[in-house]
Parts: sequence; structure tokens; C-alpha cells
Amino acid sequence: MTDATLEKPEETEGKNADSTESKELTAEQKADHDIVATAIANQFLDKANLAEALSTVSLGTLIQAAQNQAMIQANDTIKQMPTEDFDKLLNDIKNPTERSSKQSSKESSEESAKSE
Repeated sequence: MTDATLEKPEETEGKNADSTESKELTAEQKADHDIVATAIANQFLDKANLAEALSTVSLGTLIQAAQNQAMIQANDTIKQMPTEDFDKLLNDIKNPTERSSKQSSKESSEESAKSE
């Protein structure tokens, strides 16, 4: 068993203050830190293959990023979509049986026309 001793509160506060002061960076130091961090990250990305890059990210994060990007693209598409197309797509989504019955009757007529 080891001896566990507690420090006096004033000693702990002093150490915490010293630690905090040494960790506070000036704006110039922060900018330098960001430059070095970016350089190191770029080195990693230059050397990493897809498997290595993906291994650093959880599957849930990747799925969420893909979902977010898909929604951004969908919203951009909707902004550029004519109102008639939007309304038709909305109707098709809300009434899928109506669409599928129209599609199957269209396919039946096409097949009949081909066989004649």
C-alpha cells in the first residue's frame, strides 16, 4: 500500500495558478501554434491513405458527416428546383402507391406496344 498525502489547499492553488499562467498563450504564440499544428496535420494527410485517415474517425461521426452533407446538397437542390418539380416530387413521396400504379400501367402499355 502506498502513502497518500493531501497537499495543503494553498499549495494546490499556487500550483494551479502557475500551471494556468504557463499555459496561457499570447496571440502571437497561438498563431504560431496554429501554423505548426496545421503543418503537422497536413503532413499526416499527405502520408495517410484512406484507411488510416478513416481509422481516426468513428463510424458514427462519418455517418453524421455524410448525412449533414446530403441534407446540405438536398436543400441546395430544392432552392434551384422549379415549383412544379417540387410539387410533383412531394406528391410522389406522399402518395407512393399512386405513382407505382401509374408506373406499372405505363410499363404494361410499353411492353404491349413492343410485343405488337
